[in-house]
Amino acid sequence: MMQITSKMLGISLWTTPVESNPLKIYMAWLKKSGGKAFFSHADFQTTLHQELSVLDNLLLAIGDGSIEGTTVEKENHLRWKLESEGLKALASWFKNPHRRARDLSAQEAFVASVCHALLRPVEKVLIDMNQVQLDPLCANQLQKILKDKSSVKHITVRLNDKTQWFEGFDEEFNHQPGKTHAA
Repeated sequence: MMQITSKMLGISLWTTPVESNPLKIYMAWLKKSGGKAFFSHADFQTTLHQELSVLDNLLLAIGDGSIEGTTVEKENHLRWKLESEGLKALASWFKNPHRRARDLSAQEAFVASVCHALLRPVEKVLIDMNQVQLDPLCANQLQKILKDKSSVKHITVRLNDKTQWFEGFDEEFNHQPGKTHAA
């Protein structure tokens, strides 16, 4: 068994059908692995501020003062940031960034939450795909982007089972009560 260190990069798959609180388990793993690393979390139900537009949610994730300015300036800044981060194609799945997060479909909300998580300047990302069904083209595009991003971040992807993942991964994240490790 190999312990994941705070500087590890790559993709860890976490296959689990049901967990009482996966975010709590992940945070416990972070603490136990000795890292005080900041992380971001993508979940279609909890990541986005429901009353804000997708545009404002993503600008908050960037966190560089980009929430200031006119609507056109905000749109241009977000468009540039998505392009520079390699997320433009993924962002095309939620079409209108002016809609409130609460008005998005589950797939749109999930894709927006992944963009939110990947735009944050963090070392570790938890992508919770356990309760979302994605269009096969969207899932394929998402996996390629996550594989690319795994060269600069450690990404843990939570799934029901490994058959949902096609792109390859580096580790399996196995959680056992009282023991958190990767194999």
